[in-house]
Amino acid sequence: MFGDRKFHNWRQIRADIAQALGALCLILALTPGTAVAADETTSTRNLPRYESLRDDLVYLRIGPGQEYKVRWELRRLGLPVMIFGEYGNWRRVRLHDGEEGWIHSVMLKKTRFATPQPSGAVIRSRPRLDGVRVAKVGPTFPLRLRACEVNWCEVEAGGFDGWVRKAEIWGVTNEERF
Repeated sequence: MFGDRKFHNWRQIRADIAQALGALCLILALTPGTAVAADETTSTRNLPRYESLRDDLVYLRIGPGQEYKVRWELRRLGLPVMIFGEYGNWRRVRLHDGEEGWIHSVMLKKTRFATPQPSGAVIRSRPRLDGVRVAKVGPTFPLRLRACEVNWCEVEAGGFDGWVRKAEIWGVTNEERF
C-alpha cells in the first residue's frame, strides 16, 4: 500500500513538472526577445548569393520547415542554387530553370559550381575567344568554379580544366570576382 501511494505522488510530481515546463515554453515563445534568438542562425552574408548542393539527394520544399511538402527531389551533388531569402536555418532558393523552394542550410555548401546554359558551354585554354577549345559541355554537366574574372570563369569539369564565358553558364553573377 505504501509503495502505491509513493508511486502516485511521483506521478503527480512528474505531471506538475511537465505542466510548469509547458507554461515556461509558452512564456518564452510569447516574449518579444525570443523571436530574435530563434532566428540567430540566419546568415549575415549578402543576398542573393550562390551555393551548391552538399548531397546527391536534397529535398526542395514549398516552405521553410520539414512539415512542408517536398516539391522536388534534387539528385545532383554540386547543383548550384541562388539563395535569395532566409528564415532561420532554411534558405529560399532558385534553380537554374527558375523553380523556387526552400532547402535546409545543412544541405548546402559554399563550394561554387555552375551549370552550362541550355545550349552548352565551351571550355577554352585561356580566357579569350581565340583560346584553344578544350571541350564543349552540355547543360547538365557540372562545372566547378575555381575563379571568376570580369567576363570569364576558370572551371574544372570531368577532367577538363580551362575557362568559360560567364554568359554561357548559370551560377555566378556578372559582377562577381573571386
